[in-house]
Order: sequence, then structure tokens, then C-alpha cells
Amino acid sequence: MASPVGGAGPFPPPPDNLSSDIFKSSASLFPPGDFSRQERGSVQTDIAVEHTVAREKEENEQGANPEQPASQPKATSATCIPKTTERIKVELPSHRINDEIQYMTDHALIGKFLGFWPTEKALQEWIASKWKPKGQVTLLLGPKGFFTAIFSCLEDKSRIFEGGPYFFNSSGLFLRDWKPKFNPDTEDLSHAPVWIRMYSLPAEYWKEETLKDIGNSIGVFIKVAEETKKRRYTSYARICVQMHLTKALADSVSLFHDDFEWIQPLDYEHIPFRCRKCHEHGHLFRDCPLNT
Repeated sequence: MASPVGGAGPFPPPPDNLSSDIFKSSASLFPPGDFSRQERGSVQTDIAVEHTVAREKEENEQGANPEQPASQPKATSATCIPKTTERIKVELPSHRINDEIQYMTDHALIGKFLGFWPTEKALQEWIASKWKPKGQVTLLLGPKGFFTAIFSCLEDKSRIFEGGPYFFNSSGLFLRDWKPKFNPDTEDLSHAPVWIRMYSLPAEYWKEETLKDIGNSIGVFIKVAEETKKRRYTSYARICVQMHLTKALADSVSLFHDDFEWIQPLDYEHIPFRCRKCHEHGHLFRDCPLNT
């Protein structure tokens, strides 16, 4: 019989004072035809006992004489490979890295749901349901809840980035263009891209360089909307600006040239988790108390 897990070896033989009836009942477990199996079990048990005794004797002798080498030498600090302070340098082909940076800049967005980290499966289902992409979207899950969405279809990327706001249940989505050397540990979520509409902007201010100047006066200019570049909707110009969301937002901007001044009102679209009308946290435009 095998010893229990963690036991020291086979069970010891029964004491001599047990009655012969117990031995008779034990013997009945082995019918005459299985006597050879009983013999083999007894021989295997004897061999296991001999091995155990020999191993314990060897360990005792080694413990009594520390100078005697062990049959299996143990690793000591002298056998550890030391660390080197010399830093390994790897020179990478610039064209390969630059090609990857260009592809990711064109095709990828970085996102994070504030206060909620969905699983990859849940995120894929959410993207299929809310974004409804025409092409393929490849997800790369990163630390601290950030994820990268790589779009095979550039139209999908542009439409999704210019849309929104997006929510997973009650958790809002922080979404920005992909950038090289992105570090989740240092990413400041108080800065976010915001789309701004400028209604009735005079046609002489629609040049992309002029819109960039306006955007940089509000925050950090990111891009001009495609419909504004193509002048599909001339009722307003639309630009995207990186803004500090903990600071007050300007209601308008003054545009000067020569002796002329134009006061341009600013309409902030989908300010992340702030109302676009009163700029307060806790509700969106449709629920703004100023609407009543």
C-alpha cells in the first residue's frame, strides 16, 4: 500500500500482540490465485524501505561532516551570475521605426474609459455595437485601462474620432490621436481633444493656417474637420483643439487684422463629461438646467 501524500514511507508492520483473527481476515484479502501479487508488493515495499534507510543514512553522514561534498551540490551565491552596470545598446533601423510610427499615426486612436476597465471581449462587443466600423478594428490592451484601436479603414477612424461623446454604461471615453512614445504612467487626463464649432465664421478666416492660429489661441491645435476643409457645411467651421479641462473655457475669441475686430463665439462639442452649454460637470447639454 502506498503512503499518504506527505508521509514518511510505508506503514509500519503490525505489533506482535494482535490476535491471529486479524491476520486471518487480512490474509483473506489475497485469494490463493493472487498470492504472487502479494509477494511482489512485499518485495517492492522492502526495496522502498531499504532506499529510504540508505538515503537517511547518507543525509545524516553529510550533516555530521560538512566538509564531505553532497551528491547533488547546492547552488550558492558564488555560482550566481553577477549583474553588470553596462547598458546594452541596440541601434534600430530608422526607416523601419518611422514607417511604423507613420502607419500608427494614420490608423490608430488611443482610448480609456474613465473609472472602468472593460475586458477585451466586452470592448470588442461595445465597438461593434456603438462604432459600427466598416473595416476591421484591431485592439491592443495596455496598462492602466488604456487601449489602442487600429483601423483598417481610415474613414472609420475619422468618423469615430470626430463623433461622440461615447460612454460604456456611465463611464465616459477619453479618446485621442495615437502618438509615438505614449506613456500611460505620465498621460494627463485633464487634457483632452475637444471639437469646437465656430458659427457664421467669415469666409476669409476659413484657410487652414488661419484656423490653426485660432485653435492655438484656445489650446493646442490638432486638426481641421474634413467637412470644413472641403467646405461642405459653410454655416460653421469645425476644429479640434487639445484643452485643459480643469480650467475655465472661453466663450468667444477676438480676431484682429488691420483695424478690424471680429468677435467669434465658440461652441464646444461634447466636452468630456462637461455640459457644452454651461461648462459644468455632472450633466450633458440635453439635461442642462439652462435649457428650461
